[in-house]
Amino acid sequence: MLVLDSNLENGVMGLHPRGVWYGEASTFDVRKQAILIRHECVHFAALKFGEARQAYNEYLRRPNDRTMKDAWKDKDNIYCVAAFRVLWVLAHEAGGHLAVTFLGNGRGMTPEHMRSTNSRLDDNAAGGESGEIFEQSAFGGTVDFYRDNEYPQLEVRTFLDFMT
Repeated sequence: MLVLDSNLENGVMGLHPRGVWYGEASTFDVRKQAILIRHECVHFAALKFGEARQAYNEYLRRPNDRTMKDAWKDKDNIYCVAAFRVLWVLAHEAGGHLAVTFLGNGRGMTPEHMRSTNSRLDDNAAGGESGEIFEQSAFGGTVDFYRDNEYPQLEVRTFLDFMT
């Protein structure tokens, strides 16, 4: 289950609460295994999609107007980054945390040995970071999120490649 949550802490884009469960797959309660995504992230992506589409339609009306083309490309780039961020958070939470919880028969914490080579976890932190392990295995690196002053809702710019 995917939940758009407007109560996540500032800076938290997504979360898998990892409700502990015991037993067979038939007792797996999906409501305790929801993936929460910050409402602001999805709303911003949808808003930017609308703006990019509107700018593209304006460009189609005046294809020789360089200003229209530049406006469309700028808005399209912002939308692409916003959509990428939402999809990346989904992959991190579902591919890493939800999968480890399910495959671990309800384990509430990622095993400590599951940390990527560039993990931002403190060495003394309990547990690992299965979302980062998934990112590194599936995509060859992890994404580091930070706030852009011009578009604070984006919070993503850097792909950290540690596979080379």
